[in-house]
Amino acid sequence: MIADRWEHGSDQHWIEPSAGGRYPWRSAVLYGCGRYALNAAIAHGGHRRLWVPAFFCQEVLAAIPHGSVELVTYDDAPGALVDDLGALPFRDGDAVFSVNTLGLRARPPRVPAGVPVIEDHTHDLWSAWATGSTAPLAIASLRKLLPVPDGGALWSPSGGGLPAEPALDPAHARAALDRLEGMVLKTAYLDGAAIPKDAFRAHALAGEAAIATGPSSAPLPLTRTVLAAFPVDAWRARRAENHAAFAEALGDAPGVQLVAPEPGATPYTVTLVHDTPELRERVREKLIEARIYPAILWSLEHPAVSISPAMLDLSRRILSLHCDLRYSPADMERVAGAVRAAIA
Repeated sequence: MIADRWEHGSDQHWIEPSAGGRYPWRSAVLYGCGRYALNAAIAHGGHRRLWVPAFFCQEVLAAIPHGSVELVTYDDAPGALVDDLGALPFRDGDAVFSVNTLGLRARPPRVPAGVPVIEDHTHDLWSAWATGSTAPLAIASLRKLLPVPDGGALWSPSGGGLPAEPALDPAHARAALDRLEGMVLKTAYLDGAAIPKDAFRAHALAGEAAIATGPSSAPLPLTRTVLAAFPVDAWRARRAENHAAFAEALGDAPGVQLVAPEPGATPYTVTLVHDTPELRERVREKLIEARIYPAILWSLEHPAVSISPAMLDLSRRILSLHCDLRYSPADMERVAGAVRAAIA
């Protein structure tokens, strides 16, 4: 990235594959996105009721086909991760959706024996939890963590059966190719090419709006091919290094708390919780002015499931900053300085 094109956050750009990687599945069914993988896991398990964390992406929960399963929630959120789900009123036909929220967990919460679990490892595919899991089913949205235009995975850590992989749906392919074109153009833009920012943004936005809106689909052949050609261990180490650099540079900033990962976990993002929603909005606006594009993971203003007032309040005060492979510790120090300046 050249100096006058520096920015932080927003969509991934295209990064050339370079080295072999490793993934936690023995075998996996690949999908066009994580939503398709989750829906397939629910259908394959045949559960009547699914306990889901209240603090989660509501668009994903809203995409679960109506009537396929009853959704009930348990409070579980950054800064208040639960260790034990044994007190939940489980009944026959229940299952638990256990999520490594923002890569902050090092281990799953305890679930009573006999209650099936679907795990979500989207935010840290290479954690010790993911690679050592024995759950019946696990999923991941690959495009959230990796520089690919689409992709989701469903596998069985315990070695159980899996559904058949769907065909590549033409509408999904068009949406994913739009995202891919946006990624490639963004790489050229960041390298200084005479490409207007609006050009790659248009493709990224169109692709994102259209993806996961049709029937279940396989991923693009390109996504399937490059998955084995990313230096994923080095990228995971970079996330940890970047998170630590940000934490040191931020220091004891007033009005904001940096959510610490559990020992042994590698965060997906820097997660900040502000004292008030007003402070969160001021910081967000000031960061955008500095070409730093944070994410709100997640908004709960229009929940697909019942949530508590505590979860809604947290969602109004939380902000996520990317710390992935695209950035260096120096970038994270610059971002931390911008946060401190926005608070002042």
